[in-house]
Amino acid sequence: TTAGNYIPVYSGNSVYVAALGVDSGYMTQVVYDFCRKWQRKHVFATKGVAAPGKSAIGPEKRVDYNHNGKAIRHGARLRVMGVDTLKERVFQALAVNQPGPGFMHFPRGLATEYFEGLTSEKKIPRRKKGAIVYEYVKTRERNEPLDLEVGNHAVFIYAGGQRVNWDDLERRINPQQRDIFAPLPGPLPQRGEGEGSNA
Repeated sequence: TTAGNYIPVYSGNSVYVAALGVDSGYMTQVVYDFCRKWQRKHVFATKGVAAPGKSAIGPEKRVDYNHNGKAIRHGARLRVMGVDTLKERVFQALAVNQPGPGFMHFPRGLATEYFEGLTSEKKIPRRKKGAIVYEYVKTRERNEPLDLEVGNHAVFIYAGGQRVNWDDLERRINPQQRDIFAPLPGPLPQRGEGEGSNA
């Protein structure tokens, strides 16, 4: 599934994929080639940079150049993520204990390994050039769930998720207020069997 597509949900409606970010830290050129193909659908490469106070997601940067060193007009684009800023937001949300603003919801059935990976880093103070700075360090080897949450939140901000009226969106895609985390009694409805809903 790429940005610009619809995904059917249990209510019979569909939700719109507004944007897609792809981590370019591995197989970088393959990522650039994929993102170049779909960039008009708001698909872009991402790169995490650990730096206190850095913007959660920065402006686009050209990464495709021709043999003369000039940027290719419709080449791939990269957006840098401030991972320290994003991790701070994730851990603040995890600290919210009651459902409501800022609370993180998870589907039932996730393995313990997922939550271990989600909480696999901690912020510690270190002295650099005479000043105390805080850095995130691993407490476990596998931290992919945290990386995914960080990347997803960056794309969420890019797509304008902070400006969405989530109560209204839930009413439109889940009008009968079913428990979206409950096991499905059957297959998801296919596109066209219910009204589409853009988010």
